[in-house]
Amino acid sequence: MMSKDQETCEKKDQTTTREESPSASNHSIMTIIMVPIENALKTLESSDGESKKENIVSRNLFAILKHFEHSPMDACDKILRNKGITIVCQAMSSFESVRIIQLQGCHILRLVGTHFPKTVLACDIVCQTMMHSIRSHRKFNTLTRVSLSALRNLSTDFGCLLQMERHGLLDFLEEIIYNTQDPEAAEIGISVATNLSSFSTPL
Repeated sequence: MMSKDQETCEKKDQTTTREESPSASNHSIMTIIMVPIENALKTLESSDGESKKENIVSRNLFAILKHFEHSPMDACDKILRNKGITIVCQAMSSFESVRIIQLQGCHILRLVGTHFPKTVLACDIVCQTMMHSIRSHRKFNTLTRVSLSALRNLSTDFGCLLQMERHGLLDFLEEIIYNTQDPEAAEIGISVATNLSSFSTPL
């Protein structure tokens, strides 16, 4: 069951999706809800970033998120069985400047990482993708919180520390903690750093 905060973020995602896709009607929104995860992932993967339209990417990420409202574990299973983590990260990387795509992608990574952190970390770019998302939208506090929450879910696994070290992200994590104007984001960041420090490697 989703928490009140998660429901609020979900509503914000839906609202932003509608705002950035003004041509989408209520009927098309209802159609999005029924798109199978496998189909949404195939659409995201079907062409490289330059030829995909951001509204199509956003709609398919939105479709994937809707499945978590009905059956979170089934949604996780289908995403993981269909290379979904890599596909979502690639979509985020292709549209790094689009806030709604970054927010939707981080929500998906957070939700799957809650249950399967080690499997999510099998995608070698997942930590890098989330941290780049924060770097590209420093003043978007909601995205910072969601991205750090996703990272916190992964930070209990040693593989997260390895990725953060490999991509040189530990200094940026510290920078976020000390420089963010959002106390909640700072608190989440501290939790991530605390989890990573438990592996006896100085941050």
